[in-house]
Amino acid sequence: MINLRGASKFERAVIEHILKKEASEYIKHLPYLLVDRRENTGAGIYVYFKYSEKPPLFSPETRTIGQSVYAEIEDLEGGAGFMLYIDEGRITMLEAFSHGSEAWPDHISRFEIQDL
Repeated sequence: MINLRGASKFERAVIEHILKKEASEYIKHLPYLLVDRRENTGAGIYVYFKYSEKPPLFSPETRTIGQSVYAEIEDLEGGAGFMLYIDEGRITMLEAFSHGSEAWPDHISRFEIQDL
């Protein structure tokens, strides 16, 4: 697993899974990426990123990926979905959300990530 400073094991695993599946060129960005802040929305979390230095840019694209990835999480009955935001060629935010009305857990230790 690639180091992503400030990210939890769960966040790193989700990001790596999404990138390997949908945008493998951005894996080269991970050593430059670090968590800037988190915002708990109640049913999910926003994880905002910043770069320690400029990574190699592939294109000035803006897109959202990860909608086809799902995670089963201990104590989260409905599981979770994700969106990873790329703005102007840089990874800017991971959004994770529960599929039910459950509150987002404070800590995630057991999970299984899969494709829909």
